[in-house]
Amino acid sequence: MLVAVTSLPLEHRSALDSAGELLPDAVTRLVESLAAEIDERQKQGRFVPGNAIGGQADAETKVEHHLSQGQCSLMQSWAGKVVGQTFIEDELNIPRSTLHVWRRRNEVIALPKGRRTHVFPLAQFVDGRPVDGISQVLAELENPRSAWLWLVRPSRLLDGKIPLDLLKRNRAAQVADAAAIYAKTSL
Repeated sequence: MLVAVTSLPLEHRSALDSAGELLPDAVTRLVESLAAEIDERQKQGRFVPGNAIGGQADAETKVEHHLSQGQCSLMQSWAGKVVGQTFIEDELNIPRSTLHVWRRRNEVIALPKGRRTHVFPLAQFVDGRPVDGISQVLAELENPRSAWLWLVRPSRLLDGKIPLDLLKRNRAAQVADAAAIYAKTSL
């Protein structure tokens, strides 16, 4: 694991340093993901013991794929599935201009991927729109990363329910109130 961490670009290592308490959860999810992939490969007859990747060519393809994912792989370890504007435009049929308007109005959570690029957690979209209530959460928790982390984890302020799930059930006022309390008590 040390080799993997030291081979990361500086900004990824900095992200790990700031992730602190998130790292154990991310490692757990990674191990579970690898176990699921091995299980799936065993079912398909593609797993060779001692060679989890299944061949040198396959290994090179996987490395190239992960390198092309860049920060998204690291981000997805804590944020879940994130997508860029092209995916949103092509797959969700949401024009980029609409996405930019939503972003300016804080109606959608955009996580910085680079200096000028952002990715969007896919779970916030329902029926081609961001769920109602995100702007109220962002008004209380201004940092998009903090807001997203709060939205996707069970909250004691909401009786252990996940705020994003409540937003999807049209409970925006309840979630906004909890976000306001959380913002005041977490400082």
